[in-house]
Amino acid sequence: MVVKPVHCQFSDFALKVAEISEYIASPGFSEYYKSINHVDLVDTIYIKALTICDYEQDLTLGALIFALLPVNSATVKIPLLPVRIKIPFFSASEPVFSLKNENLPRYLFSDSPTGKNGDIDKLAHFFGSAYLEYSSFLLNSARFLGHFIEAFEDFFKVDSYISYRDLKVNELGIKFGRELKCNKNALPSVYLNYYRQ
Repeated sequence: MVVKPVHCQFSDFALKVAEISEYIASPGFSEYYKSINHVDLVDTIYIKALTICDYEQDLTLGALIFALLPVNSATVKIPLLPVRIKIPFFSASEPVFSLKNENLPRYLFSDSPTGKNGDIDKLAHFFGSAYLEYSSFLLNSARFLGHFIEAFEDFFKVDSYISYRDLKVNELGIKFGRELKCNKNALPSVYLNYYRQ
């Protein structure tokens, strides 16, 4: 019998984020990390997240945004004011968070940076855009919000700058989210592989 820890003060959503993070941090996933290409690893994470989230598509996509973030907070600088605000994100415990980050898929595209971080931040963009497209009834709202977030990060200096590669990954996420509306068996790897085209 497996006994799961009880996290009384966390919401169900936060628990899903933590459970997905624990899966990515696990020794079993570390073995996959060594033997499977990183785009296929994304499918492995996605399929596990679906089971953790009881196949609720919007919950799965939402939880993946936070589970795949390589940071657990962002610092916002208010222009023209000496004010910084730290915004915490849903995240696993610090030891799990660190191990999870070591195992995040990062070499996803032919132009992924070759350093140790690669494209570690791209999956949160991908699943964020997929979530917005899947959950929205407004045409092009995911695209608008993706551009808005990039501009917001640049204007408020949220540890970032406008990245056209992020925008390209956002477009792939939108395509994946749109496909999920009619095909629940769609896999993220198919859309991540469109990056080359």
